[in-house]
Amino acid sequence: MKSHRLVVIFLVMIAAVCAGCLEGPDTNIAPAPTPVTTPVMEEHWASPAGVVACCGESEMFPASATIDGNRSTAWGHIEGGAHWVIYDLGSAKEVSKVRIYADSSCGGAPCRAFIYMSDNKTALLGENMTEYDGVKGRSERFRATLAWNEIELTNATGRYIKVYPYTHFKPTGTCGWYFSLGGFYEFEYLPVSKGDE
Repeated sequence: MKSHRLVVIFLVMIAAVCAGCLEGPDTNIAPAPTPVTTPVMEEHWASPAGVVACCGESEMFPASATIDGNRSTAWGHIEGGAHWVIYDLGSAKEVSKVRIYADSSCGGAPCRAFIYMSDNKTALLGENMTEYDGVKGRSERFRATLAWNEIELTNATGRYIKVYPYTHFKPTGTCGWYFSLGGFYEFEYLPVSKGDE
């Protein structure tokens, strides 16, 4: 008789447990939050509309080769003195960064580039000083391999951009000569985004 009661109690317990198993899901449990993803902002680099002026170029290696979208063509010449090139953006723009696809390994000089920007292209012709209020940005030392070198600009608005390669070893800017012998391949700029414009 005792064993019969134990069997009954055991069966009642099993039934109670199974009854709980057959109930639906607990509706009081909050659903897992949906993960929030931050959209990745794409950078839309642009090439200048054209070259306004440069310190020199050869027929086979024009300065326009630096904005032709082809990283196998380069600006080249053997002019002496300071080296520079001025680009036309086509209209006045606010620019946050520029980048140069270049190689400064020729000669091993610690090359840098100084960036000027203005609406006055004539004024840019005379700005080749590394310590001057007109400088909008300057690079760190260029890598001695072909690579994009980005330069951040400050308060840079205008239609024209001037690039002035420079080395402290030769203040005349002979570093630009290294670039223009086949190390300065492409130049692009990053306009400041104006929303949906």
